[in-house]
Amino acid sequence: MEMNIWPVREPALLRREIHQLLADILAANGVDGGSRASAAWVPALSVYETPETVVVKAEVPGVDKSTLDISITGNQLVLRGEKREEPEEKGKTWHHVECCYGAFARSVLLPAPVDPDGVEAETKDGILSVTVQKKAEAKPRRIEIRSS
Repeated sequence: MEMNIWPVREPALLRREIHQLLADILAANGVDGGSRASAAWVPALSVYETPETVVVKAEVPGVDKSTLDISITGNQLVLRGEKREEPEEKGKTWHHVECCYGAFARSVLLPAPVDPDGVEAETKDGILSVTVQKKAEAKPRRIEIRSS
């Protein structure tokens, strides 16, 4: 019986857990390793394709769309952005912070040749959706069979 020990979301989850473990170890030993709020983070991604497009969805709650940058080189899509920390307000005493802030860059190799001029992006409810048109040679085409 063969078992897949790396489900799709596992590497990102493992990375977050390792980062949290290291931060906890540093804090327990009196070392200021930086707050969890300033910890590095990257948005989780999902990638799927249709016969005409490749779609990338990224979880970017709290990221202002003006900080987002999307670029395509060949079949590689790169997302960059920044989730800015709330400005400190007098009179607030923070007791627990798990939210991550800071700049991120995330790249993904797309599963098919794409047209960099055929890209649409939108955000809704904290999800960035990037839809890229496939190049004509990457789109499936039906071959008609003739009889003789």
